[in-house]
Amino acid sequence: MTGIVLDFLKRLLVPPPKETPPPAPPSVPAPKERPLTPERSQLLSQAMSIYRSKQAILADLSEEQRQMLVTVALKTFFNQPPPDSKDKKS
Repeated sequence: MTGIVLDFLKRLLVPPPKETPPPAPPSVPAPKERPLTPERSQLLSQAMSIYRSKQAILADLSEEQRQMLVTVALKTFFNQPPPDSKDKKS
């Protein structure tokens, strides 16, 4: 019985060991910037014009059409239901 009591008292009186912080993750070097060549500049311009045209199409959608598009996209790409909308009509 005294062994159990001594062990209990020792655990009470001895401070717990200090936790060491986890090691820092290895530093990742910054990506090198590529020079903006004329070809790359033209490609970026084309990409931005396509992006703007797609945004214009999405802006013309009604709220109901936009919600249906989000639902189809979530089901197709992520296999999950869409988030509940606060202004959902019952």
